[in-house]
Amino acid sequence: MPLNFVQQKVEADFRFRMSRLRENAEAVALWKGEEAERVSLSNAFDHVVRNFRSIMYRRKNLQWF
Repeated sequence: MPLNFVQQKVEADFRFRMSRLRENAEAVALWKGEEAERVSLSNAFDHVVRNFRSIMYRRKNLQWF
């Protein structure tokens, strides 16, 4: 259960960061912040993938049991 809650949280954070980037795309380009935004989104997506893999690992073990 806690992993599913965390998954929803990290997915929501990732979606928020993407929408914020879309709203501020002009400012990011003007100030040449593409690399910082890329790193930020990459880290957020890594959290999504890492937690998803944890969920799948636990489900696999539960199915095996």
